[in-house]
Amino acid sequence: MTLPRVTIAPHGLEEDLELAERTIDHSLNVTTAVVTVCQPNKLRTALWLVNASDTDIQIGLGWEPVATIGSQTGLLLRANGGSLELNKSTLYKGLVYARHAGTGNKRLCAVELESRYANI
Repeated sequence: MTLPRVTIAPHGLEEDLELAERTIDHSLNVTTAVVTVCQPNKLRTALWLVNASDTDIQIGLGWEPVATIGSQTGLLLRANGGSLELNKSTLYKGLVYARHAGTGNKRLCAVELESRYANI
């Protein structure tokens, strides 16, 4: 059996693919009903969530958190600046949900970083 011949063409550094990055602002008002913060994104390389409200917010990664007083589930972002960073070592690329157990609208700041090769 003869294996096919593969030719590798040398190239200089100037021909390397460039990395294109962009940030997407997903900031939104969270209520007592579940809201979707981010859709699944296979290009996600980081996600930052900051609770900019006076009420704790629960985050669910791939599932809807429970936010009734006494039975909260999910990742808890404390009021007035509680935060979560998903990066290379803790990256999750699926659906992200949020809700709270207080009253009214509460602000969640969310920024997603997306990376891809520019020539793809």
